[in-house]
Amino acid sequence: MDAAREVKQEEVKEEEKKEEEDADSKVRHSHQFTVKFSNEDVEYTIDCDQPHTVLEMDAAREVKIKKEEEEEEKKEEEDADSKVRHSHQFTVKFSNEDVEYTIDCDQPRTVLEVIKSDLPKQFQRMKDKMKDYSDLKIIIQLSKKGKESIVATHFPCSCIENGECLVIHCKTQEVEETKIQHDELLPRDKYFIFYIATKAGVNARKEKRFRSKSVKEFDYLCVYAKKGTSVKEALERDGRFVDLKDFKLSEVQNSNQHTLCTQKVDNLDQKKFKICRDRKPANYENEQVSSEQQGQGGQGGQQGQEEYQEQLSTSKQSQQKFSTKSVLDAAQKSGISVKRVMEETGSKVNPEEIYKLLCEQFQDLKSLMKKRFPGDSYQEALELKKENFGKIQQSFSEVHRVRELLRLGGSVCKIIVSGVWQGTGFVLFDRLILTNAHLFKDCVKENKLQEDIEVYALFNYDKPEPFTKYYIFTAEKTFIDFDLELDYAILELNPQGQKHNQTGEAELPPGLLSKFGPLPDNGEACLIGHPAGAVKQIDPTCIIPMEKREEAVDKQLHPYKEHSSLSNQSVT
Repeated sequence: MDAAREVKQEEVKEEEKKEEEDADSKVRHSHQFTVKFSNEDVEYTIDCDQPHTVLEMDAAREVKIKKEEEEEEKKEEEDADSKVRHSHQFTVKFSNEDVEYTIDCDQPRTVLEVIKSDLPKQFQRMKDKMKDYSDLKIIIQLSKKGKESIVATHFPCSCIENGECLVIHCKTQEVEETKIQHDELLPRDKYFIFYIATKAGVNARKEKRFRSKSVKEFDYLCVYAKKGTSVKEALERDGRFVDLKDFKLSEVQNSNQHTLCTQKVDNLDQKKFKICRDRKPANYENEQVSSEQQGQGGQGGQQGQEEYQEQLSTSKQSQQKFSTKSVLDAAQKSGISVKRVMEETGSKVNPEEIYKLLCEQFQDLKSLMKKRFPGDSYQEALELKKENFGKIQQSFSEVHRVRELLRLGGSVCKIIVSGVWQGTGFVLFDRLILTNAHLFKDCVKENKLQEDIEVYALFNYDKPEPFTKYYIFTAEKTFIDFDLELDYAILELNPQGQKHNQTGEAELPPGLLSKFGPLPDNGEACLIGHPAGAVKQIDPTCIIPMEKREEAVDKQLHPYKEHSSLSNQSVT
């Protein structure tokens, strides 16, 4: 036993001695020298810590150098390839200037980084004109698509199409929330681009959806996201949206196609959506009958609404869907459309039943038309209308009258009630404008606009964007006068206006109250306005003499008095 232990100890000592000698040899061997090739001017430093022949040292060095060179060449090729793939050109225009600046972009950046880097002087000039400047107050418009879309300041420039023109707008309020974008910017094919309408979808009109009301001057917010990102994550990361709880998206082209906020963006590329919310049960009881429906239905219309609400409540309690007949009865009694009853009850109708009802009514409708236009009277009436229209058109073809109409039409403006309606107004005098009260229905309380509603007056909106050079004023929150029954509203505009696509201060055109006079008994007339929010239009018409107005009204209402058509309800 003792002999074996002694042998083991001797072996351990030998091993330790060998390790010490190797370490000592390594220390003794450690030295440094340089190597120079005769065809080069460079000297390479060698740190040698183990025995080698000189040739082995040179070979090792050559291998290392060759490997470094290959890696460097590979990196340069990748950089060059990336530069070629990214290369594209677009223009930038500042909203207070008429000049477009060309940008040749050859590396991945955000659109704001591109503008700051390539147009530093122009960008600084814009900042100097703005009080309390912040990057978060900037709106970037894709102007080649008209007034349609705006992008965030962190939007990847790789997603900007060749030939696009970016228009830079500065606002007084922050449009975006500060978001730190850590992700690497990628080529266009790595992103999905989709659009969110500024106009609200179902049950979202009264909800706050955007950080700034300024975005409602445009039609869509352009959003980008990588594959696998959820809709909610994409909108939160965008920074321009608020209150992103329990929402969904409905396609603009097909409102019945919904995308939940938890779904991925992978199938949304180039599609347009509206933000929608599910209806809360409490909203059913709080809905008010419109003045238009009350005027048409009177006491009977009010009673129909009460019956409809009672039937709706019963339907919710029993959780049963209306039949086609029940839906039609509810629409007729309440004076609202079939479509609205279907939306509010979640009901559906049978298209075959609708078709059958229309067929049943066709013979009565045909008899009514024959009674109203016996023989060739319909064609004669049509020719008369054409003849009268020709006379009206001719009376307005004199140049001096057209010129005067255009001059007076300068005081006519387009009214935008943010997120609600668009209509026509005109300057009365000073800063007061007259427009229709129905544009503000459900947005007014005690002669004041709701806090989340903004009203804009656009003058000189005569051409489609981006070619138009309109100027815009905001309206005060309190109405000077407001009457929903007579359908008129008077607002006061703020004194300072902004010009679009031009420089200088905006001035209000003269008022038209001084041109007011007695209504002519008959003759031609001309309508100037912005129908459905379109560019300014002029429509000639005529004034019906007093003694013929009752007859004209009777002719207009005759089919509705003698016949109740289902199709009329469906269109309402």
